[in-house]
Amino acid sequence: MSRADGSQCWLQLDAKPVLLKDHLLAFYGTLRDITEQKESEYELAKLAQVSTNISDVVYITNTQAETQWINESITRMFGYRSKELLQQSPTYLLSGPETEQAEIDRLIEACRLQRKKSGILRLYHKDGKGVWVE
Repeated sequence: MSRADGSQCWLQLDAKPVLLKDHLLAFYGTLRDITEQKESEYELAKLAQVSTNISDVVYITNTQAETQWINESITRMFGYRSKELLQQSPTYLLSGPETEQAEIDRLIEACRLQRKKSGILRLYHKDGKGVWVE
């Protein structure tokens, strides 16, 4: 649909029939502009496509440091299925023989404060081998 200024928009139509003795006389209803919703859905679909197909591990947590979503690259890099790590803290992958508690504390604090955390970390493969990541 086009607006008066020529820009395109998405509309949602909700219509109901008007009947008289089982004969259709007309329709009445409402139109609602849902362009922003459709644009948001499109952007989310693009992000989902990228995060699903990227070779890097994408790890999303909440502010309590519980894992909410992980892409399937986790299997290739660490041997875990993403479902194995859901609701776990990302520190689960940091737990190994050379774990530095201070680094775990910094990671948890960054999650709690909703801040980006970057650096070089030693994570651990499911088989126990250390894997250095940035």
